[in-house]
Amino acid sequence: MQRWMAELTLAERQENQWRKEARMAVKRYRAERRLDPDHQAPPLFNILYSNIQTLAPALYGQTPRPDIRRRHADEDPITRTVAETLERAVNWHIESVDFDEQIKNALHDALLTGRGAVRVGFKADFDVLVDPATEESFETPIQGQATLQYVPWEDLRIGPARTWAEVPWVAFRHQLTRAELKQAFPHLKSDDLTFTYAPEKWNRADDEDLRQADLFRRATVWEIWDLETRQVRFICPGYIKAPLRVMEDPLGLEGFFPIPRPMRFMRDTSSMIPMVEYGQYRDQARELDRLTGRINRIIESIRFRGIYDPTLGEDLENVLDASDGTLVPAGDGATALLAQGGLSNAIWMLPTESAAAVLAQLYGQREMVKNEVWEITGIADILRGVTQPNETARAQSIKANFASMRIQERQKEVARYCRDLIKLMAEVIAEQLPAERLTEMSGIVLPPPALKLLGSQQLRDYRIDIETDSTMMADELADRESVTTALTSVVSYLTGATPLITAGVLTPDGAMKMLLAAVRRFRLGRDVEEALDDPSKMLQSAMNPEKAQQMQQMQMHAAVQTAQTQAQLQAQATQMEAQNAQRKAQLEAMQLQLKMEQVALERQKLMVKAQEVARDQQEAVAEAHQAQAEQAEAERKTVESIEAARLAEAEQAEAERAAVQQAQAEAMRQQVLQEKTQQHAYHEDPAMVGVEPPYVRLTPEREAY
Repeated sequence: MQRWMAELTLAERQENQWRKEARMAVKRYRAERRLDPDHQAPPLFNILYSNIQTLAPALYGQTPRPDIRRRHADEDPITRTVAETLERAVNWHIESVDFDEQIKNALHDALLTGRGAVRVGFKADFDVLVDPATEESFETPIQGQATLQYVPWEDLRIGPARTWAEVPWVAFRHQLTRAELKQAFPHLKSDDLTFTYAPEKWNRADDEDLRQADLFRRATVWEIWDLETRQVRFICPGYIKAPLRVMEDPLGLEGFFPIPRPMRFMRDTSSMIPMVEYGQYRDQARELDRLTGRINRIIESIRFRGIYDPTLGEDLENVLDASDGTLVPAGDGATALLAQGGLSNAIWMLPTESAAAVLAQLYGQREMVKNEVWEITGIADILRGVTQPNETARAQSIKANFASMRIQERQKEVARYCRDLIKLMAEVIAEQLPAERLTEMSGIVLPPPALKLLGSQQLRDYRIDIETDSTMMADELADRESVTTALTSVVSYLTGATPLITAGVLTPDGAMKMLLAAVRRFRLGRDVEEALDDPSKMLQSAMNPEKAQQMQQMQMHAAVQTAQTQAQLQAQATQMEAQNAQRKAQLEAMQLQLKMEQVALERQKLMVKAQEVARDQQEAVAEAHQAQAEQAEAERKTVESIEAARLAEAEQAEAERAAVQQAQAEAMRQQVLQEKTQQHAYHEDPAMVGVEPPYVRLTPEREAY
């Protein structure tokens, strides 16, 4: 993430000056008031708008048609089939993707800002299939088509390089809403992102709530195509944890990038940074504004103004208010008019001759500045439709040729870009489009060798050449003259070459090669050139008129038979189509019935599975109840054993207490007996006669013993 953020920042810094000049040119073209600090007023003479509107139709006038054919003019039916299939498919795509609109947008950017681009893509429709062995679902493309998308000049970044061959990466900017972000990256939570982008007019809104409204905020996502790894990364400056997505090469193009070399009209081999053409004549454009402003102010000052004799009264006002062809009768001022010698002597007009002379000089100076601009841009008066009435056709032709010398390089650049774009489209079609889809588009069933050739980029480059016809608006009269000249030349050539071929001086093959080389210069079309590939019929007819007539009759007879055969075949084909349609309908009905039976079987399986699940649930509940009962019984037994142990402990304690009491009583009895024995001894011992015996204290306990 850090590396790519640094790459984008570096590319932005390198192109910073160009982007400032491009924004200034866009504002100038749109006649906006905020242009640049030293030129605040809107353009009074918008020469930039005029130049672009003049150059655009001169550079791109009609939709180019792909011309895909064999690279080598040899007998190769497989290559011819593949080339014709690709050409039909590309023609269909050109009509379906609005090719003109995309090229005109890119051309407008190239003329206005210095760089224009259109990217190719592929939009596929998928069908979900189930593998019967593993019962796993997977997606497979069933339909799809190549797409074209105009890339605004503000949304394109190119890695630092001097030439297109050295470009390391290309990036496209997307401004996505929350809904678009969720659809493109469903795994991503929008709360993790920072929505930093909002249109400029909303940022400048007076309403604080409108400026802070989250509804208008969008997330900036960069789509980076890295040539080194041939991977596509989606990163967001508002989410720096990791890329939003990393994809392997999605299109499989030989050059990897989904855009051809951008359209540029100002060449610079030291850098890929474009240059704004308006910067080459910005000073002249401002001079035109100053001259136009002075002309407007002088025109404003030149008015029908003057003073008159007040004695004329209302007569002069009546004359000024009268319409054309109206005579106003003289009133009270008639005497004053006669005295002054007429109305012209009674009115004194404000002089404007000096202002008119200055105005003429300003108009002349403005034309000179315009000519300087046209010298810089290469716009000649013949391209603008302005010619002198006394100019000859030769003079106008020379003028047109001189103008084409200045503009021819630009026309080649536009034609080159269209050709490269169509090549990328053809490559996407060959690499991504299923064979069934190609057959539907072209009406040609490709055999296996053709599919192999179509699927190999290297073989296609070796054996197929992709070009386009002119992108310029054809001159109808010139085109008609060219075709007439070509046909006249062909007839004249065949008439002159026939005796040489008959005499053996010129071989038929050599004669037809010369004819084919000449016909290709006129670009009469591939059908004419392919018809000339087989020279035998044409030369045989030209050498022998009688045989030619016989051959013509035989050809007519064969044509009739062919037509009859084709009619029969058509009827049979129609009948077979009807039968096939009936079989197809029956097959579809059987398939539908089979699907219904499969659905019913699946429903039964689901019901059985549901019953099994319910039974398993009941068994699980019963087992749970039994486990609870066993646990309760175990707890009861545990309580009983605890109570028995408690009773045993109590009995043992009682027995111990009784034994202790019995031992104490026995000790007490022995002690009492001992004391009584001592007393008895005192009484019976003669020596103790007259001696007081020891006192024996009898407690209640002692008395008991």
